[in-house]
Amino acid sequence: MRNLIKSEIYKLFHGKELIICIAAVILFSIITIVFGGYENGKTVLTTESREIIGLVICTLFAVSYIGKDFTAKTVHHALTSGNTRSKVFCSKFISYSIACFILLLLNDT
Repeated sequence: MRNLIKSEIYKLFHGKELIICIAAVILFSIITIVFGGYENGKTVLTTESREIIGLVICTLFAVSYIGKDFTAKTVHHALTSGNTRSKVFCSKFISYSIACFILLLLNDT
């Protein structure tokens, strides 16, 4: 289990999916800063939209990160190497949770 988590975290920080999602969060944060300070009604709208954008970006990250494993069939290699499905699922969930924490933390600042 520990080796699976280590490999998933390595793939998380050395893949391009997290970098693309971080760039999208920064882009939407810049848009929110530019348009958020003019009127009181717009600031309420931008804070609600930031929450929605953060959740959408986390969803898009999950689709690209886990979907890449299924299209490249690397999940099959992880299962045939003697790991159970629950261990593979837990390792992917832990790495996804770390990525979502990073993305939502950047979205709030």
